[in-house]
Amino acid sequence: MTVFLTHLQGKGNVYVAERKVLCSLCLCLVVFALVSMGGGSKHEVPKVNWVFEAPSSYTKEEFLSVGLSGDGNPIQSPIKVSEGMVFFSTYEGALYAVDEDDGSLIWSSDIFDETGRNIALYENLIFFGEGVVTDASREAGGKVVALNKHTGEEVWSFTADDLSGVWGITTRAGNVIFSTRYKIYALDAATGAAQWQFSPVDFRGGLSSKEGLVYFQDTSTDIYALDAESGEVVFSYESDVEADYTPRGDIALHEDNFIFTSGDQKEPVLYSYSVGGIKNWQAPLDGISFSSVVADECCVFLGTENGRESSFHSLDINSGELVWSHDNEGFVRHTPLIHGGKIYLSYAGNKVVSINKKNGQLARSLEIEGDVFTPIVPSSNGFLFGTFEGAVYSIKEP
Repeated sequence: MTVFLTHLQGKGNVYVAERKVLCSLCLCLVVFALVSMGGGSKHEVPKVNWVFEAPSSYTKEEFLSVGLSGDGNPIQSPIKVSEGMVFFSTYEGALYAVDEDDGSLIWSSDIFDETGRNIALYENLIFFGEGVVTDASREAGGKVVALNKHTGEEVWSFTADDLSGVWGITTRAGNVIFSTRYKIYALDAATGAAQWQFSPVDFRGGLSSKEGLVYFQDTSTDIYALDAESGEVVFSYESDVEADYTPRGDIALHEDNFIFTSGDQKEPVLYSYSVGGIKNWQAPLDGISFSSVVADECCVFLGTENGRESSFHSLDINSGELVWSHDNEGFVRHTPLIHGGKIYLSYAGNKVVSINKKNGQLARSLEIEGDVFTPIVPSSNGFLFGTFEGAVYSIKEP
């Protein structure tokens, strides 16, 4: 197995080194525990398709100076897959495209000095947003760059007037739409021309989009649905309590309904609303949720945490009634994945698990060397995820 690493020393200067990664090493890094339905267990070794390790120009001391562990260059963005290519960004502001089959480098671009955060795809373009810096002596950024997804060449760039970092980014109605902490911007995806702006009170979550609408939740847990073409408010929900925590995930979209958490830490609630503003149902939660809510044709899934206790839940999509709950071994902070009759999620730390979608029973548990730092996403080879230490794994279940 061969993994190609690129070390960037200044913009435009790319040095490629070939590194041999032995299969035996990969198998030492990753172990699956397969739990049987009868409660017994056996160990199986998964197929490790490849591991890509993002290079770093930082020293361990420089990482420590900005509050990181110093063990690597964290994979900062959710991983995107398109046309046989895997895209992701790192804390140091570099964007990578690698081959989906073998993890070999296709191109890389050293765009930002620090914290490349979010990416989105549209036709032949990939959009890359500047993140929130951790060094208090530096200003945060608000720049979005569009690149050709096949070559990595820059097509256009736009710098927002609100330099508080890019918190979320999506595409809809021919626009690329991104959020800073205090504003949401829409740009023409092809040219970067400004289309509209919207100013919520305060914002630190993700953007969801479907059928011409963009949804988001501000720090007060109020909800907005905007027309993606004009930026006009189609629907808004004002929370009936003063929130004392900030949901940071995406809103779940199902048919013409959207599902989200609100309330405060003492009485958090899960709501389902139609786009027309009609409340379908509400369900009390046993704890607050920092992960995205996800949904399919039957159920809504989300993780909650109450003090040191953490659970994962399935609720009926039509009524909000609890279907099952699963006690977690760690906090769920990333977007779960619904795939093939299972729910895949990571705990805060070095563990990934799959849960049976119908009954909530544990199917498999994966431990790695390092901390899972991105949502799990499907690929043609199995699954992909990135780590805090700067590695991207391509794994196939046994």
